Amino acid sequence: LGLDFTEMSNPRWFHQDPNLGWAFWNFRYVSYVSNEPHQGYHLLKTWSQSKPIPGFSFTSNIDGHWGQC
Repeated sequence: LGLDFTEMSNPRWFHQDPNLGWAFWNFRYVSYVSNEPHQGYHLLKTWSQSKPIPGFSFTSNIDGHWGQC
């Protein structure tokens, strides 16, 4: 289709072409969950837990990486 990643990430595909929208979402999801969290996740978790009142992360990420570190 000649579209770049940002163009494909537009939620309009779920309405305009649902098969394409869901196929791209699945491609991204599988890619995200099959990778290990990078060190930034571990660093932030360690930092937040070292505080007198431990912090937490509120995220809309679908990768599940916060639960892996």
